[in-house]
Amino acid sequence: MNSHTKGIQLSLLCLLILGFLPIIATVRTNDGNALAFAFWLSFWQLAFAAPVYLVQRKQAQFSDVLHKSTGTFSRIHTSALVLLTGVLFGAATFVYVLAVDLTGPVTFAVAVQAYPLFALIWEALFLRRRKSTAEMTFTLVIAASMVYLGTQGTWHLSTISSGFWLALVVPLLWSIAHVIIKEMMNAAAITPSEVIVTRVLIAALFLGFACLFM
Repeated sequence: MNSHTKGIQLSLLCLLILGFLPIIATVRTNDGNALAFAFWLSFWQLAFAAPVYLVQRKQAQFSDVLHKSTGTFSRIHTSALVLLTGVLFGAATFVYVLAVDLTGPVTFAVAVQAYPLFALIWEALFLRRRKSTAEMTFTLVIAASMVYLGTQGTWHLSTISSGFWLALVVPLLWSIAHVIIKEMMNAAAITPSEVIVTRVLIAALFLGFACLFM
């Protein structure tokens, strides 16, 4: 199995798992605080990801993300990007919970489909990467389908709810963070588990401090 096929399969598995998250967010208790719930989501992500990271660290004896900065990414540059992506994911998790409350799991899932469109825009603007005609076509089909479903078939943007617009912030933040992470992984020998643990840890700390002051 080549890496491209494996990547597609893992992406499909990721989508399957993500499909359960809006449902989980809606079944919490009515008095559950959205910010606190977002913090605990990040906390449990860290709890499950950390053992994998520790095992891989022991086996491969690799160093932490900040000590792997090479090429165009200095240690200070990498530290700033790691902090930024962690905050972006933390903010996205909080908005995620709020948006699900306002829209419901199905409508939220429709809004999240804007992710490929945002990712395409960022790659074109900042990385100067051109997409093929097929990629552009299918992305536009996704965008058109999203507008149709978001407007309930009217095609009038004024009919889109505020919750739907808020939900679009989630794939927007995800796409920015993922583009940054992809470039970091290309520039330095950073493993996926290192990236995940680092950004979830920062996200949990960010949300934890937010819980204390809000």
